[in-house]
Amino acid sequence: MTKKADEPAPQPNLDELMEALATVSAKLQGKQGKELDAHVRHVKDSVKQLVQTVKLQEQDALMRQQAAAQIEQLLDAVTKLQNPAGQAVAGAREPIAQTFRGVDLAKMADGMRVFAEWLAHPNNQNKAQAEQLVAQLQHVMGPMVGYDPEREDAERRAQIKADVQKSLDEIFRGGKKS
Repeated sequence: MTKKADEPAPQPNLDELMEALATVSAKLQGKQGKELDAHVRHVKDSVKQLVQTVKLQEQDALMRQQAAAQIEQLLDAVTKLQNPAGQAVAGAREPIAQTFRGVDLAKMADGMRVFAEWLAHPNNQNKAQAEQLVAQLQHVMGPMVGYDPEREDAERRAQIKADVQKSLDEIFRGGKKS
């Protein structure tokens, strides 16, 4: 079968690319035969594991963003209530919402337990009550001093990139730590 001039060349899949790179890497290290085959299998398995790790990290970040957005919708709904809890949340919505942004899912769950307990026992001390809620949330979830979601997202992505680079260096250098 001949390729037409305007047809793009077929793109190799990740597995084929890793096999080619692993083979070249092994040959550059002087490996042959069974040692070369073992190196290729090791590299392919390591890269598959690395890809899975990155996918899980990205899924976790997406789930955190979705959970934070849902929590903010809950806060909006509570602020519409015509009771002391609604009034208290309305006055402190942003600090409460900010406390939930950027933390891991386990801390969000802890924070939601504190929030649910607080909603179950409202009183008429609106401002003090909201401040107490924010303090409790920050105690359970960690302080949000200087929180910058864009900076944290950029730092998270940079860390993933650095981890991937380190892993690839280790994989293609025959397991030698850099």
